[in-house]
Amino acid sequence: YWVEAGDRVDLTLTGPDGAAVVDRTVELDKGWKRWFQFAGAKRPGAAWPAGTYRGAITLERAGTEPVVIWRAVELHDR
Repeated sequence: YWVEAGDRVDLTLTGPDGAAVVDRTVELDKGWKRWFQFAGAKRPGAAWPAGTYRGAITLERAGTEPVVIWRAVELHDR
């Protein structure tokens, strides 16, 4: 909510092996009251490998400390 022109948003997702699955940066050219963004990746084969996937979204704005939201999800074999 309430992103501004000039804000920079980094979206990262690492797989169980620590390798980057998604690494995307968006620099906003205008402000939004509500802003939605996603970053996807193609599944590597028939299924995603089991393990812990870690994601982070970082919002950077000039003159302020970055805001970081971290999440992790555990995928199990069927």
